[in-house]
Amino acid sequence: MPGLDPVAMVPTLRATLESWSEAVSPGRWRHLLSGALHDATNVARLMPVAMLFVPSIGGISHAFDEDTDEADLVAGVRVLAEGVGRLTA
Repeated sequence: MPGLDPVAMVPTLRATLESWSEAVSPGRWRHLLSGALHDATNVARLMPVAMLFVPSIGGISHAFDEDTDEADLVAGVRVLAEGVGRLTA
């Protein structure tokens, strides 16, 4: 989308997601740089942002065949729940 510049994720939010990713899935997560224009690009104008991705089966993303293993979805929700819980406590 023209006119949207990449935005940096807020370091404290990113660090919280990284910490809980390690707690929930030790050694199975990684820091990613995303060049795609996600909703975070627009939301960052209004509030602090960070993103959490979960793996797509077979690496298929942004397509009708995209799917995610239920265990990976649950792990992602756990990371978000713990991270948000720590930030709001």
